[in-house]
Amino acid sequence: MAYKNQPSKVSATQWGKTVTIEVDHSDTDLLELIEMFKGLAVGLEYSESSWRKVIKELGEIYTEEDADEEIDGFVRGLNESEIDAALREHNRHEEELEEYNIDEYVEGTTEDNYDEGGRPIKKDNYNSIEK
Repeated sequence: MAYKNQPSKVSATQWGKTVTIEVDHSDTDLLELIEMFKGLAVGLEYSESSWRKVIKELGEIYTEEDADEEIDGFVRGLNESEIDAALREHNRHEEELEEYNIDEYVEGTTEDNYDEGGRPIKKDNYNSIEK
């Protein structure tokens, strides 16, 4: 049985105002449907800039969610020895931070107080021009 390609129509009503968007075919894709929703929003007197802002915010949310899912999938894919190794590395780094004594380092945040690698210079290795 062959189906006739009929029009697609979406409508929204707000504050007694009804807006309808219709296209002459049923085989719309998701992008075309989103454009129809944009037409509804603008027809209901939302600005196009507001529409764009919301779409961008949704894109950022979905991007973050996708990244979280990738991380979760990566972690689920690790075996026990890989997890143990990662925890050992993390703990080693934490222990190094505990050994860090701020009093041993030069005060301030000027570029002169850091070595080429961006690490703070210890007081006993610091040669100040000011005496």
